[in-house]
Amino acid sequence: MPQLHELSERPEPGALRVALEAAGLWIWEADLVAETTVLQKGFWESFGHHHGGPVETFDFLQHMHRGDQKAVTRAWRAHLDGETETYESEWRLRAASGEWHWVRSRGKVTERAADGTPLWMVGVYMDITREKQAQQALAESRAEIEALFRGSRDAMAIIAPDLTIRRINAAGGVLFQRVTGTPVTEGTNLLDYPFFRESRPFLGEVQKALAGNAFTIERAFRSPELAPAWWEGCFSPVLGLRGQVIGATVTIRDITERKRIEGARVQALKLESLGLMAGGIAHDFNNLLTVIAANIELARMSPTPDELSDALTESRAAADRAAGLVEQLLTFAGKREPNPGPVDVSALAAEVARYARKLPGTPVQIDQDLDPVPPVEADPVQLRQLVLNLLINAVEATRGAGSRVVIRTSTVLDAGIAAPCPLVAPRPAAQYVMLQVSDDGVGMDATTQARIFDPFFTTKESGHGLGLASALGAVRAHGGAIALDSEPGHGSTFTVLLPAG
Repeated sequence: MPQLHELSERPEPGALRVALEAAGLWIWEADLVAETTVLQKGFWESFGHHHGGPVETFDFLQHMHRGDQKAVTRAWRAHLDGETETYESEWRLRAASGEWHWVRSRGKVTERAADGTPLWMVGVYMDITREKQAQQALAESRAEIEALFRGSRDAMAIIAPDLTIRRINAAGGVLFQRVTGTPVTEGTNLLDYPFFRESRPFLGEVQKALAGNAFTIERAFRSPELAPAWWEGCFSPVLGLRGQVIGATVTIRDITERKRIEGARVQALKLESLGLMAGGIAHDFNNLLTVIAANIELARMSPTPDELSDALTESRAAADRAAGLVEQLLTFAGKREPNPGPVDVSALAAEVARYARKLPGTPVQIDQDLDPVPPVEADPVQLRQLVLNLLINAVEATRGAGSRVVIRTSTVLDAGIAAPCPLVAPRPAAQYVMLQVSDDGVGMDATTQARIFDPFFTTKESGHGLGLASALGAVRAHGGAIALDSEPGHGSTFTVLLPAG
């Protein structure tokens, strides 16, 4: 029998020592007669303790957590008595720092006396602290997920590839029982229930998730037994360790109240828009009718033909402006049939710019940079109104005298220039005529930009909010695109693309 001291005194072969250290293992040997144990060099040092030679077998108890001592002693005694093939235990050992480390000990009696008395035992220790920490973190994570699953007010279920219901929470049980008329429990199959067998959309969505697709749907649900409801369903595959689909999750949320609120909001916005429209149109028409009525009175009282002519001219101009307002409404609503023909956008832009410079209240400089462009097939009335609306909007956005508005035209081959705008109508690669109107005015923040094309939305006290809305309508009517680039304090640029030819 070798002396016990030899284990700690003789060096282990280099390869074996490296392998043991890498595996976090320490060899121990126990003389069960002398009740002493010798450990491989480095075990105690790894926990900050310093022991020189043999250690009494149960000196471990002074470093072992009290809660583990009985179980370790019982496992040790059971093996020595021949009740177990090997000795195995897990316990906590206090390091010199005071921290607790988890240790796994495995060993086996290698020599017994003739009467069966154990004489010699060999084994290994392993530091399993990280393993225990990972197990604890995993257990806590599972507990949190389980609490969320069980406590969720959304109906949740996990479906196996063969359509067996692996898991279902309380809310899911309540909902499924409401729609099927019978309790739905874990371990049963969706096809066991007539409702699911006959509900092809639901089965199709589950099978789509089992095929590896994640998606969300909203659906109105009606049945003779239940009040009409809206449900949102989230379907997602469950992936195994190798990335294979091992199931599908189904989460169903009742969104009936949300839909009701959304509907009420839409209705309120419609009523608000109608009110703004009525107020804006009434205001504009009242002004125009006032002009017409005043000029009729002047005409009745006019002593000279010249004064009569001026009054009638003013009345005609006011009537034309009223007709133009109606045109904008019809254009925005898409009720005006276009009368298309070849239009030179550069020539039309120059004409409108000359007209805009003469409008009252236009103290800003309107410059133009107009290239020769191919004709576009367009309604000249709608296109003229489009350009005028963009120019008037630019002028009104400036700070007055000293400000500058620029109108440009050019030919482009790539509609991607307007790609940032969600209103771009997708078109195949083609030649486009580009019209741009830029100003150096106050610019717009993101909130204003998001609503700038909304009908009756305006940031001006005297505006009716139809100019840019009708511009959008005209662009759509011609299969074009419109984009906006703006920043507060740095002006705005509207870009219009119209297909050439």
